[in-house]
Amino acid sequence: MSLRRRFALVTVTALVAVISTGIILIASFHRLVSDGRATAAGLAPDSQGAKQLQDLASLASWYAVLLVGTTSLLLLLVAVLTYGLRRDVLRPLQRLRADLGQVTDGNVQFPIGAAGPVEIAIVGADAEAMRRSLVTQLDLARAAQAGLAQDRPLVAAINDELATPTDAAASGYSLSGLRHAAEGVISGDWWDAVAVPGGRLGIVLADATGHGPAAGVSALRVKTATRLLLADGAAPRTIVSQLDRVFQDIDGRFVTLIVVVLDPVAGQLTWANAGHDVALLRRADGTYVDLEPTGPLLSRLSGNWEEHTVRFSGNDVLVVYSDGLAESLDEDSQPLTVAGIRNLLDAAIEVRGFDAELLAPQLEAAARARAAAWASDDLTLVVVSASG
Repeated sequence: MSLRRRFALVTVTALVAVISTGIILIASFHRLVSDGRATAAGLAPDSQGAKQLQDLASLASWYAVLLVGTTSLLLLLVAVLTYGLRRDVLRPLQRLRADLGQVTDGNVQFPIGAAGPVEIAIVGADAEAMRRSLVTQLDLARAAQAGLAQDRPLVAAINDELATPTDAAASGYSLSGLRHAAEGVISGDWWDAVAVPGGRLGIVLADATGHGPAAGVSALRVKTATRLLLADGAAPRTIVSQLDRVFQDIDGRFVTLIVVVLDPVAGQLTWANAGHDVALLRRADGTYVDLEPTGPLLSRLSGNWEEHTVRFSGNDVLVVYSDGLAESLDEDSQPLTVAGIRNLLDAAIEVRGFDAELLAPQLEAAARARAAAWASDDLTLVVVSASG
């Protein structure tokens, strides 16, 4: 029920009660006066009883006049209160509602008034402060949206640079890789395949700390430097040592990275691992060689790195991945681990054979089916088979 109706109901109820009480009292006094006059008719005019009855009749008349006057004043007071309620409460509330309606309908630039009694004026002032805050937030949102539209080509360019291997098609090996970002389109993970002098192929997979544009910029710097060093024929150990210089002016960030150079003529694989996850080399007979870290990760702390060489030929398969794969959790919150990746790879080879272009999606699909929450971290996976 509205405030106006409640006030009207209370007013009518009070008037009915007062008028009813007055009518009952007036009727009672008139009856008393009538009975007194009848009694006085049997008394002597100058007697004490007749005089008292006359005084009572006069008092009853004055009371009737007072009751009528009081009722009239009460009606006047109700009228004044009703007018005051409409002027000081209901009309300011209606104006405030109309102003709020303007803002609700989308006209956020319409100012909300603060008129009426102090209490209503305070509510209006608070509503106006909220409107101004809303306008500020909308302006910031529009600016952010405009900035996003302006930055979209840059984001796409960074993502393309990180996603596209340089010389994957010219490798001479069976090779396939995939990359998924945990946030948006840019991730700190990337992989590359670069032609190395002497008919060799360089495979690089790196994981920069964090997600999003900041991690993407760090990853892009490392990838650019790695391409140049591989194209110049630098050895894996030399590449990692040279990349370490990139991080001497980057505060608080680090990268794990593995560099693998494949030599199809010698049938060899040479690698250097800067704090990255263990890469897996599966022999054709089902045994494994772990390409473990050969030095610390790349950071401002610097370090020393070694490189190692093993045989890579026939139906040998190389699997390089980021921690988004090994650390994916199942329904019991258990990570996949290196042993789990080996099991998935063995099962994939039984189904798909040694073709890397078939093994990579099969391995990802098996890992995804196992995981309770997929893509909670950037994920990159590269599979290379010597049987190209």
